[in-house]
Amino acid sequence: MSSLVHNPGLVRGRAMIAGAALLWSMAGILTRLVETDSWTLTFWRSFLGGLFLLLAVAWQRRGLWARFRTLSPIGWFLGIWMGIETVCFILAFTHTTIANALIIIAINPLLAAVAGWLVLRERIALHTALALVVSFGGVSYMVWGGLGGGSSFGDLMALTVAGMFAVVIVTIRRFGDIDLLPAMVVSGATGALLSLPLAHPFSISLSDAGYLALFGCGEFGLSLVLFTAGARLVPTVEVALLGLVESALAPIWVWIAVGERPGERAFVGGAVVLGTLAIYTLADWRRTRLVPPLP
Repeated sequence: MSSLVHNPGLVRGRAMIAGAALLWSMAGILTRLVETDSWTLTFWRSFLGGLFLLLAVAWQRRGLWARFRTLSPIGWFLGIWMGIETVCFILAFTHTTIANALIIIAINPLLAAVAGWLVLRERIALHTALALVVSFGGVSYMVWGGLGGGSSFGDLMALTVAGMFAVVIVTIRRFGDIDLLPAMVVSGATGALLSLPLAHPFSISLSDAGYLALFGCGEFGLSLVLFTAGARLVPTVEVALLGLVESALAPIWVWIAVGERPGERAFVGGAVVLGTLAIYTLADWRRTRLVPPLP
């Protein structure tokens, strides 16, 4: 019997993070299908996602407004920080290619590993370090040669998202007592308020309204429910590595749905990232199976 059997929380956490990453990987398709401008897209994604999360808080029946009144300063910081990151995320997707944005964001595991070691003193296992190095190699291959023609601004926004998300992961791991769902509601409100001055909320078409509902409630709201629950249970580096599911799958969904074929470098880099994640997961599973059962 593997040691994972004796740690069901770790298994559950990994499944939640992978589920969140799968939902995030749909962002590329939805960004391309929605015809409105990036600021209006950001507003509705944030507003609807925040509303979904507010309903999730209310559904728990633990005193809706009291949970906001007692939200810690770290919780408010995390919510505002993620709201800003949400704006950068959409700007990255709308100002460079989907493949470029997600491969650059894939540098997040490297940043999270360093942050986890510096702040939390989390040890990086050898096989994890190898996965990080190879993943970084895939990202570097993408960077070399101009990232397939994406704009510098979009690429910069993607790099900003990678750094900001590493801070999010470490903060959740460091402050385990944060009431995360209210903090995520703050995130949605922050993103909506930041984008509202430049948005045109009532200019969207009926078809856009449907896509935006999926974007806000599913890709944003539900993914954060899964992510915030799973991130407490999984080491920082693993959270970031499992998030690479997003980077690997998103260009494929966009290629299938709207015909935006990744460039050669994006395709090879994505294959390296996905292959590394698969090998890492298999190696970790085999390693834990060899650990004797706990008494």
